[in-house]
Amino acid sequence: PSTRSRAWRVRLPLCLGAGLRPLVASPRLGVLPLGCSKVTSAGLASLGGFTRLEGLGLSQTGMTDDDLSILAGMRRLKRLGLADTEIADRGLPHLQQLANLETLDLSNTWISEKGLIHLKGLPNLNELFLRNTKANTSNSLRVLLPNVQRGRDSDPFGDRNRRMSLE
Repeated sequence: PSTRSRAWRVRLPLCLGAGLRPLVASPRLGVLPLGCSKVTSAGLASLGGFTRLEGLGLSQTGMTDDDLSILAGMRRLKRLGLADTEIADRGLPHLQQLANLETLDLSNTWISEKGLIHLKGLPNLNELFLRNTKANTSNSLRVLLPNVQRGRDSDPFGDRNRRMSLE
């Protein structure tokens, strides 16, 4: 198979700031697992340039509701890990632009049932992880998002509880 069709998966050092910017120009960068990293505000700001990403792991980072606006331009994103962050209901409207999103991990965040309504317009969302949230009830998920299954894997993105290294 041609190497052109393969997407890159990159693992980065724990401390990430403006050093992410050179990766933006990488046309084949498909998955960027930044979970457990100490990504800085400069690093988060540079994420907006990663418009070709299909997978982004931000679990156990300093992501906040306001930071989610950076992700709105990532229209190809299919998998997004936001577990163990400070994300709450207020940030979820920023995800409404991600029409290709299939899998979303919001475990151990401040999400409630009230916030799930913002995910209703995501046509491809089929798996949602809500462990240890106020929205972790089968009934609310079934009613608000009838086509979405509750995720069961304990770490669907494999980006939590591991050291990041350059691969």
